[in-house]
Amino acid sequence: MSMTASDAAKLTATETTETASAAHAPLSHGELADVLRVVMRFGVMMLQSGSTSFRVEEAMARLAAALRVDRLEAYVTPTGLIASAYSDREHRTQIMRIRNLGVDMNRLVVLELLSRNLPPGSTAADTEHRLDDIEKQGVLYSRGFIVASVALACGALALVLGGSVLDFFAAALGSGVAMFVRGSLGRRGFSPLPSTVVSAAVATAITLAMGALFTQIGPALGIPNVPPLAVIASVLLLVPGVPLVAALVDLTHLDLVSGTVRAAYAALLIVCIALGVLAVLALTDVNLLGTTPLRGPEGLALPVALQLVYGFVITAGFGVLFNLPRYTLARTGLVGAVALAARFLGTHAGASPVTATFVAALVVGLVGYGQSRVFHIPRTVFTVTGIIGLVPGVAGFETLIFFQTGDILGGLQSFVTASLITGAIAAGLGTARILLDMEWRYSR
Repeated sequence: MSMTASDAAKLTATETTETASAAHAPLSHGELADVLRVVMRFGVMMLQSGSTSFRVEEAMARLAAALRVDRLEAYVTPTGLIASAYSDREHRTQIMRIRNLGVDMNRLVVLELLSRNLPPGSTAADTEHRLDDIEKQGVLYSRGFIVASVALACGALALVLGGSVLDFFAAALGSGVAMFVRGSLGRRGFSPLPSTVVSAAVATAITLAMGALFTQIGPALGIPNVPPLAVIASVLLLVPGVPLVAALVDLTHLDLVSGTVRAAYAALLIVCIALGVLAVLALTDVNLLGTTPLRGPEGLALPVALQLVYGFVITAGFGVLFNLPRYTLARTGLVGAVALAARFLGTHAGASPVTATFVAALVVGLVGYGQSRVFHIPRTVFTVTGIIGLVPGVAGFETLIFFQTGDILGGLQSFVTASLITGAIAAGLGTARILLDMEWRYSR
């Protein structure tokens, strides 16, 4: 029977792992090798699910202590893992290469809970069976439900950016088809880079086609549309939010190698999105900025009540994409709703978009920390999904278009704006960690 996140949470320990370790005889050479193999497998599974390097190191150490290892030294990067386990005078070292990085928040939660609640007396074989059960778990949601959730989320973002109901339908259709294509390519073994280029091109092409149609029928219906906003929203599903947040966490934890690798990987994915979008725009010879000016800053036209509703839909939709446990969807949706409302109120209070975004990200970090403490699950479950609605889509899109049309000055201005807003998100999340997490407040 597969172990779910709720099952893992119900596991109880009657004594600490340190006490259990001291109560048993030292591990033999062969036993230590078996334990290290299981701990390494555990670490690889966490990395492949989207965890940060420092959290993987902590979880591996907890699991090793529960399995009677005296000390575990691990060096974790997104692409490789080295660990040495010690028991009395015995020690073993193992190196593993990491491939196929992805995002599976449900698996990440289950693994985190397993490391904290492994029953006393568990052996390497017992733990391996538990990992087998976890690995057998598939995606919690059906393919159709994921596509529909992403489509609704991207459509809601088009509304937050200032688009109309026509832009909602254009973005929803484009992102839905792109999500279907992306999933199909992934199941056929395509790597993330070409999959991202193709998916971005599909989303852009379909959204542009729908935008052209709605431009013709919109005036008759009395509903205007803004095609650029629909295009921006349609490619949101491809934005590497998890690698970006993980890079921030690793860098602020002074894990420079892991942070740099994750940031480079996220940058590659962003370049792939740009290539897909620009390829379609070049083939269709469409000048989006020349046809209809973008509105901004994002969300100014919407009242707080709609900000809350759309923020909930966006966050919960991407929670489904990230395979969040079902019992966390509503909670993460509320975090995203509060984030958009906080940015809205900050902007209307006279703050700049950068300052308002910083405050919103700070709120996400504070609320996410509280949620993670209450439910004993990684805070990235709440923070990664909570900041999706804060992504500087308009400025990033303008950067691409301005550079494509040769307007270098305009492109640089938009790039600086996008960078400042992205930095404000990082600063807000980092400030929340420094305020609430003792390990982040002081050097180790």
